[in-house]
Amino acid sequence: MEDALRSAKAQATRARFLELALESITQSGIASLSASDLVKRSGVSRPTFYSYFGDVDGLLAELWLAYGEAWACSMLLDAGPGIHEAPESRALCEVFLQAHRNQQVREVVSATLHEVLERELPEPGRRSVGLWRMANRIGARVTAASWPQAADALFLDSYLDSIDGKVSRLAPTGSPELPAIAWELEEGTDPSIVEGVIQIVGSSGVGSLSILRLGRVLRVTSGYLNPRISNLPQLVADTYRIAQDSAARQNMATWSALNLKPEGFARFVVGSVGEARAPWRRFRTEVLVAAAYSEELGAAVAQSMDEFIQRLRARTSRIGLPVELAERVALLVHTLLVGFAALDSAGVSVRSLAHEGVIRALVGETAKRFVGIR
Repeated sequence: MEDALRSAKAQATRARFLELALESITQSGIASLSASDLVKRSGVSRPTFYSYFGDVDGLLAELWLAYGEAWACSMLLDAGPGIHEAPESRALCEVFLQAHRNQQVREVVSATLHEVLERELPEPGRRSVGLWRMANRIGARVTAASWPQAADALFLDSYLDSIDGKVSRLAPTGSPELPAIAWELEEGTDPSIVEGVIQIVGSSGVGSLSILRLGRVLRVTSGYLNPRISNLPQLVADTYRIAQDSAARQNMATWSALNLKPEGFARFVVGSVGEARAPWRRFRTEVLVAAAYSEELGAAVAQSMDEFIQRLRARTSRIGLPVELAERVALLVHTLLVGFAALDSAGVSVRSLAHEGVIRALVGETAKRFVGIR
């Protein structure tokens, strides 16, 4: 009896830590999560915390094991509002997006996602539709935190719901990986600093950037960097604008070569998850997550997204899309690529999906809806 009471108390204490962690990330992000704060708020000793989780990384892994499967199922399968729209979904989305830099978390995220896919979506066509749904929801959620217009990308849900089970072209899209983004810099900008910021932030997060660490990466003294850098958040914001603008320009040139027909965009999606672009993808993810809690980064993301959408809207309007859809499709280019990058980091084989089949089914659904309207 006494052992059972101790066990029940331990389970309750452990569950309380997980609830507090979920609450803390929802309110302030993963970067704010600390053992000290959780111990203080729980009223439980620090040794007890470490005996349950080992460290904060272990806590995040346990948090995912407690809540991640339900979140992943909802992101992949739910039609309409679901857990993916609940407030705590932002916390689980952050855990998922930042798993690439945390081995303990990546292990459980990858294993859980593969189990869900094998159990719930064994058929290739439905799996491809489900992962398109999840990718778009991830991209829309993480971007909307600093650029609310991104939430409009969720219009794709109704289209995906309509084509679920109807994808006929199931062959994966073959495409070589795209080349690395070449940063297009303004005169006077030091390219080594841009590369260093992208490397550090992409591998360890925005909060990991410091003058000392940047100096070590660049093999220069902090005295060399101090006159040039006075505001680290602004440095990250400026680097993001440079990187996003460079990526947008070069992507449009690539799309022109591939064409924006279904097979062209499918090849672009597959090519974009190659290793050459991994530094850019990880940097973009980290900035989008951190932008929800930083005025400088939020402003940088909003400005870059406005410019990005204007460029793409002009391009998508040239391929015969209805005016009502041109801007929305431009938005999907961003949200889907952000989401597929996250799925790739979580161990999903994005290259194996029936992208062309999904795109052709979506084009057919679009024609059906707009012909009906007109």
